Amino acid sequence: VVIRDLLPTEQYESLRDLGLAHKDRFVRQKSFIRDGAAIDLHELQSSPCAPLVDALVNSAVLERVQARTQRPRMNYVDPTDTNQISLLYYGEPGDGIDWHYDGTIYLGERWAGIYTLHETSHTECSALELMPNGVPQKLPQRGLGNSLILFQGDSVKHRVRPTLPGEERLVANLLFATSPQQSRNPLLHLSQRAVNYAFYGKLKHRRAR
Repeated sequence: VVIRDLLPTEQYESLRDLGLAHKDRFVRQKSFIRDGAAIDLHELQSSPCAPLVDALVNSAVLERVQARTQRPRMNYVDPTDTNQISLLYYGEPGDGIDWHYDGTIYLGERWAGIYTLHETSHTECSALELMPNGVPQKLPQRGLGNSLILFQGDSVKHRVRPTLPGEERLVANLLFATSPQQSRNPLLHLSQRAVNYAFYGKLKHRRAR
């Protein structure tokens, strides 16, 4: 599911420029899971990129997500989950993440939303690739700026192919669920902490507000 022109053009361009201007503030990690830079919700809120949170986490965006996915009970995960929104940056050769399914700590459907702020590619396709029903699917890179790509990451295999020299990709990653209730399985939470460390350099996936 793709929602195009999610924000007014002027607002999108302002947020894109803001993210690129402060990309050096992101935590860069090279791990067996992912190579790239990222900043999670809780760090984002106290950074110069904080306007991205208000622009993308609001009732207007949520209504469009609910309508396009035909999930009227869809909502953002609770802001105590640091993955509610994050910024992900791929700009060094080899940055990316191999084919994988997302883990989930939620009992309802878990949907990822990838909002493209900026992408330059040496090919006509985005670095984000999906594999619904086991069939690889490439997305045309043209026109993805200011678009929100929605998919169930725990059931649709996906990857960000390795970044080539001169390529650059900046996206906001949003997390939605049809139920806010979390599993009590400690192994799922332990796995999420490991993923958080690979992305943000921290283990905790939630904190009290």
